Amino acid sequence: MKNSKLLLLLFSITLFSCNSSFDKNSFKQFNWIEYTWKCQAGNTVFYEQWNKINDHTYKGINFNICNGQIIENDSSFIELKDNTIEFRSGKSKWQLESVFENSFRFANHDFGEEIKYVFDKKLGANVQLTFPNKNVSYSMTRIDLVEYLKPTNLEGEYYGTADLNGKPAMFSLSFLNDNGTTNAFMTTADSAIVHEQATSCCINNVNSVLNFTNNSSPFSIQFDIFNNQLKGFLVNENKFPFTLEKSTSVSNKNASISASYFQTAQSKISCSVVKPSSGIIKNAILIIGEPSINGLEGYNEFAYRAAAKGIAVYTYKQNYFSGAKSYYEDLYIDYDKAAQEAAEVLVALKKESLSVTVMAFGVGNFVADQLISKNVSVKNIIAVSPPCTSFQSLITTESLRNLYMRNTITESAEACKEVWNAIFVYLTTGKEGQQVQKAIDNAWQEGWGSYCLPQELPNEETVKKFPLAKNLNANFSIDRSNFNIPIIAIFGEKDVVMNVKENAEALDQQFSAKKALLQIRIYGNADHHLESNNTTGTTFVKSFSNELYNDLWKLFK
Repeated sequence: MKNSKLLLLLFSITLFSCNSSFDKNSFKQFNWIEYTWKCQAGNTVFYEQWNKINDHTYKGINFNICNGQIIENDSSFIELKDNTIEFRSGKSKWQLESVFENSFRFANHDFGEEIKYVFDKKLGANVQLTFPNKNVSYSMTRIDLVEYLKPTNLEGEYYGTADLNGKPAMFSLSFLNDNGTTNAFMTTADSAIVHEQATSCCINNVNSVLNFTNNSSPFSIQFDIFNNQLKGFLVNENKFPFTLEKSTSVSNKNASISASYFQTAQSKISCSVVKPSSGIIKNAILIIGEPSINGLEGYNEFAYRAAAKGIAVYTYKQNYFSGAKSYYEDLYIDYDKAAQEAAEVLVALKKESLSVTVMAFGVGNFVADQLISKNVSVKNIIAVSPPCTSFQSLITTESLRNLYMRNTITESAEACKEVWNAIFVYLTTGKEGQQVQKAIDNAWQEGWGSYCLPQELPNEETVKKFPLAKNLNANFSIDRSNFNIPIIAIFGEKDVVMNVKENAEALDQQFSAKKALLQIRIYGNADHHLESNNTTGTTFVKSFSNELYNDLWKLFK
């Protein structure tokens, strides 16, 4: 008998739940949703704003915020109809199954779909969407929409590091406002890895988003603005936190920045220029090599100071530097074609009646040498840390440069040198390949190898592509007999990347017949990039010493 009563009770509950009816009192249980919410599903952020339209309808707007503007996506409705409450979005409908003070659940049994909202006064709300083939959930946090819509002007450069699973990776974000439109650029410490303009920029007081394609491998940068800091995440399949500090570089009030193209005889070359804001240009500097492979990242302070002196600083995307195939990249570069490209830019500058000084960084000095051999008209050459000894030294120099820009400990740099020496012996003799490959594998496993070493030794086919591999120890044989252009070579005494003494002596020997053309300056408080006083491990802003600036400006008097 007791069992029969129990079965009857269960049957009654089931019957009641299958035929539930809801009225205005039930509808009042939805009052908590009437607010503006920030919603987050994994790495995706969006917003919902729910408003009570009348006694039987709530309307929810799904939207994004971009540059202080609301961009609506779609709308949803919760409606009381007769004795039912319905959730409607577009043509899809779900019927209310249950409602309490802090939760409600809708379902569409025909399609096996369910929508569930759960509210917590402290934590906000959570939403679960159940579909036959997938489940989606997202969190909701109440926000003050007015704060999110405040106009935000973000300009200048920000530098710092991202945490890539315990490994620091240095990068910068720079923002340029052009007629009310903000353009954003990301550059890693090693610009060969990525230097890219954002395909879209949503700069907000809270939750800014930059999107990048990066050669069909899209990623985004999400961040909030805290005074002079940006804090957020690099997002692809994973999520990596970062903090960037605003650069304290010299103000650009004396300069204007623009992007343009040189339509040369051969091609259309992308160019950027920092000019005096007065529009009066007395001289021009064309940068070749880093940092001009993809832009002026990190050297804007130098460009601003030059603009204040009436000097325009030009950079262009150098195609023949950007196709490196391996860490033997310096042996693959076609310096003759790179020089031809630079010559085309110089011809375009000459049409503007400008006297041009070439400022060459690192391997860009090889291109400058080619320009002089082609009798291209140049006023001066400023050679920054020019490699002047051997290809072996050059490759080691470039690898250590990458390593130090990643803020790696000194022990790793010494180990890197040892492995490269072993690679050079292998390239010369063809022996001990397995042991050298093991050393490379160990370096990659420890983490630092990916910054300065190839992952594999070159095979015979690869070696054939650069016959110089058999003569890596030979000094550069540069014929400077036809040089008639003054050159100032500048080195940093604290350079831990290259042997300054050896390279300076080699350069001096190359100019033995034309001593009057050469000046060599070694700056005591400067490193490989001629950077002074601001190497803190979290920034790679290039700030030259006042002594160096004074020497440079003398060239333009």
